[in-house]
Amino acid sequence: MADNNVTEEGGLPKIAVVGIVAVVIIVVAIIILSGRKKYEPVNAGLAPIDFTLSDLDGRQVSLKDFRGKVIFLNFWATTCKPCEEEMPSMQKLYDALRGRPFEIV
Repeated sequence: MADNNVTEEGGLPKIAVVGIVAVVIIVVAIIILSGRKKYEPVNAGLAPIDFTLSDLDGRQVSLKDFRGKVIFLNFWATTCKPCEEEMPSMQKLYDALRGRPFEIV
């Protein structure tokens, strides 16, 4: 009668082989996951770097013009199909926050 707990070669019991494989998998997973980049939290209260750009009408708009407001800053192009597709959701966001200190730039 064959012993189901021993490999055919007569070496380690099957349970030991399974245990060793499981430990190796866990160690490899820990090594991989520990190497992932950890993101630092946003430092609230730090002033952003001011910059100036032209709006759609050619007027100069500076970031400091929006001081005290929450802004949604979106860079897009008329040739960008996904940019066009996001416009309705941005309009809904703007409508929902209308009257609050919020601007989409």
